[in-house]
Amino acid sequence: MANGTGAGAGFSGLASLVKAISAVSGAIGQSRARNTQADIFNAQARRERAVSEREAMDFRRRTSRIEASARARRAVSGVDPGSGTALLTQGDLAAEAELGALDILNVGAARATQLQNQARLQRFAGRSAIAEGAARAGTTLLTEDNFDFASSFFAGDEEPLSDPFGNPSFVAGRAERLPGRV
Repeated sequence: MANGTGAGAGFSGLASLVKAISAVSGAIGQSRARNTQADIFNAQARRERAVSEREAMDFRRRTSRIEASARARRAVSGVDPGSGTALLTQGDLAAEAELGALDILNVGAARATQLQNQARLQRFAGRSAIAEGAARAGTTLLTEDNFDFASSFFAGDEEPLSDPFGNPSFVAGRAERLPGRV
């Protein structure tokens, strides 16, 4: 096995190939898991936005009822709601209500943005897992033993190798030595 020939080299090369395939397969699995997690984060972000919109709408309705009740009380007491202090108070209440609704929307948007950033991070980690798996597979296949094993396939002055089960077609690039070939 030290020189990369014979059945031992075949087993070594086959084992390395299995390791490489396993590394890529594991990386693909990690990438899929990360992408699934990213999809979950994006769905949560959409939900956060929808919930904050609904809460802001509910807040506006509640404050609108409070404002209407205050206008009715002022009108019953004989105060003109369209002038002076009553008008200023009414405008202040409306402005405060809108600020409260916008605050609810902004908090929801901030949560949604945080979730979307987590989704982007998960997708990046998935792409990194693929790159890492490919690098691991390449490293496995390019070790010295495997390099000797692979180069023995193409050496013109050596007898072709066979796989551990005795199949001479295992050797790539040696089609001329296969039975039935010229």
